Amino acid sequence: DGTVKQKSGVLPPRFSLSSQLGFGVTGSYYYAIDPAQDATLSVRVFSKENPMLLGEYRRLYKDAKLDLKGSVIQSNDADRLRGHLFGNGIWDIDKNWRAGINTQITSDDKYLRHFDFSTDGVLKNEIYAERFDDRDYFVTRAVAFQDVRVSNRLTDQPNILPEAQASFMGDPNGLLGGRWDVDMSVLDIVRKGNGQDVLRLAGSAGWERRDVSSLGLVNKVRLNAATASYQISDRDESSMVGRSGGAPAFSFYPMLHDEL
Repeated sequence: DGTVKQKSGVLPPRFSLSSQLGFGVTGSYYYAIDPAQDATLSVRVFSKENPMLLGEYRRLYKDAKLDLKGSVIQSNDADRLRGHLFGNGIWDIDKNWRAGINTQITSDDKYLRHFDFSTDGVLKNEIYAERFDDRDYFVTRAVAFQDVRVSNRLTDQPNILPEAQASFMGDPNGLLGGRWDVDMSVLDIVRKGNGQDVLRLAGSAGWERRDVSSLGLVNKVRLNAATASYQISDRDESSMVGRSGGAPAFSFYPMLHDEL
């Protein structure tokens, strides 16, 4: 009923048919907790599989929101509980800062495909914070991946612990008639003892000016210098650099560009 904004009750059933799971039916109950939050509880019954419990919870705060959904089952072909949890949340801390979380977790490689939740090969879990201030921007995050591709993998998916980026930009015509910019970043890629780890520190600084002559000719000049430092560890003999162990690396790239 379009006149009802929120009301608890039983939802229409959903039906499915699969060669692996057989005929399935899902019954759901929607629980209107209050105007700012609700939940949906469901049961999926299959002709070739044990019943599955599902749930979803949503909450809206004054400056944030949260959405969680997941499932659990005692599967026929596994002597343990299997399931998954997907969720995301975002929090507007103040006018400049924002933080968030995104999670995708499953019990094993085959679960999401077997029960038709997702076909993604790699799941991403992330927590982050970012700041917006005039022309400047900053973000830091930690990211972990779960590889759910069905294969014999020799190397773990890397975790990013952490990554941080900062960008600063001056006002137009503020420095010698042009505008300056600075970018800095930190990236730490870590594997769980099975694969190459990399720590990268990078930065760049530049200045750009645009001039228009009385004849209408436009000239743009840009000065820029970029540098990066790497610390590589746990390399193996098959890596691109050609030898095992650890090693540092450094790069510096200056540039002068004039466009007429």
